[in-house]
Amino acid sequence: MTKSEFEKLLRRYLQGECTEVEKWKIKIWFDQIETDYGYELSDEQKAQLEEILLSGIDDKIDKNKKAKTFKVRLNTVAVYGSIAASLILTIFLLRNNWIQFENLGFENKTVNKITKPIVRNACEVIILEDGTKVHLQSGSSITYGKHFEKLRRVVTLKGSGYFQVSKNPDRPFYVFCNGTITKVLGTSFWINSNDKSKSVEIGVKTGKVSVIVGPGEISKMDKDSPKGELFLTPNQRVVFFENDRKLKKTLVAEPAVLETAEVASLKFIYEDTPLVKVLQELGQGYNVEILVMNEKLKNCSFTGDLTLMTFQEKFDLICQSVNSQYNIQGTSLILTGPGCNDNL
Repeated sequence: MTKSEFEKLLRRYLQGECTEVEKWKIKIWFDQIETDYGYELSDEQKAQLEEILLSGIDDKIDKNKKAKTFKVRLNTVAVYGSIAASLILTIFLLRNNWIQFENLGFENKTVNKITKPIVRNACEVIILEDGTKVHLQSGSSITYGKHFEKLRRVVTLKGSGYFQVSKNPDRPFYVFCNGTITKVLGTSFWINSNDKSKSVEIGVKTGKVSVIVGPGEISKMDKDSPKGELFLTPNQRVVFFENDRKLKKTLVAEPAVLETAEVASLKFIYEDTPLVKVLQELGQGYNVEILVMNEKLKNCSFTGDLTLMTFQEKFDLICQSVNSQYNIQGTSLILTGPGCNDNL
């Protein structure tokens, strides 16, 4: 992105023409002005700052694209003193360090960075200052600030790791990894990146995360994320391939029973139980949507003890019992087949 393109992007933001990815990047950029340099701005002041800045850019482009400074007039210095200070800083960044925006959000910019050397043999647990635990896998490394910023927690991952994020709604936790941003408030999830295939895989164990691709436009996106941001819940994963910039959302390879009080009350032991109820409890237990394509299957019943079985073993036994088969499409399990015999 050239400096001129950067200025045009800010102008399009003011005009409401930015994509969701671009809006996210600009929001983080403006937030960083406040957090990195100590300027406390209200939402109204931020909005005014944006308008003043972008209006200045607009005038600059129209009058003289080669000009290197803005002339800003503020009517009441007492009211807009903090805005003026941030505006001066912003102009400085535009003039001298505009390239910082190009990389913002895709690497950890925090001062006093710590880079954990690559783990060679076995998994190593890193405990961050907020209590977050990162189980770093062999061949992986992580970079993070000695102290997190006021409004966000940012780390950069190379390789693979399992995160147990300390919950803090006021300070979202961001993981930057090979062109993807994973944002969480407090949850557990894993990220696997592969430099050879240029891919990133993100899976959720507990809680909820959002995944966005950057930098650049998203050329292909599945129907689950029309605005460029894709949400994942337990037992769901997304795979991102850098070559085609496509996110594919599916179930994890081995879904696990949710660790919640509601699911803990389910026994998964059935005696001549309507199949519809069995599937409803399994869907709840694994956070999986189960679709039955043949109405006749809904009249079947099931008897069996599923407590010690894996996800696949459970559904293999059920399908064998009611004369059906299943396949997984995206994050849904589809049950098809002729169904149970009339005498069952």
